[in-house]
Amino acid sequence: MSSLLIEPARTALLVMDCDNDVVHPKGGSAFWQQVQERDTLAHIRHVLDGARGKGVTVIYVVASFRADYADVGPYPELLQRVKGRGALKEGTWGTQVHEAVAPLPQDFIVHKKRVSAFYGTDLEVVLRARGIDTLALTGVSTNFVVESTARYGSDAGYRVVVLEDCCAAASPEMHDFAVRKVLPMLCTVASSQEFLAGLGAPK
Repeated sequence: MSSLLIEPARTALLVMDCDNDVVHPKGGSAFWQQVQERDTLAHIRHVLDGARGKGVTVIYVVASFRADYADVGPYPELLQRVKGRGALKEGTWGTQVHEAVAPLPQDFIVHKKRVSAFYGTDLEVVLRARGIDTLALTGVSTNFVVESTARYGSDAGYRVVVLEDCCAAASPEMHDFAVRKVLPMLCTVASSQEFLAGLGAPK
């Protein structure tokens, strides 16, 4: 692909659904094995270090629900599975961001209760306040939060870049289908190295 040219001051790096219940082995989700096999958290950490050094806005998107799951509702099925596992309860270890990619005091944290990072959250308020027009997406899983957020972001007029090596799904097949067949129709799919090079950050 052609070289990326990215203006750090107008860019937000989103770290999505890296809650312990999603990416930590003790969380018991369907995603943690691929997160480990793809070394996803190490790639995200590398991008965080480079992006922060260039002044990119860092935003964490964290899923959490009431202890009684009264805020879940009957749909979608994915959230019924979360409820069935007793996962992602507010105020628990499971909704803390994994220590490998932990937020810093200057970072923003957006709390969500659905798949997309935009739906029902204050994400867009933060983006508009910061003058952001470019979104770099990372997180788990590729074909859920990343794809859903890319769809909305594209529709809303943002430039969206998905960092392929900073994402993971429940299986290689699900990840590959999203990054090869779906996401290229919505946005730019790039590596973390290409993104950092576009910022002028160290590779």
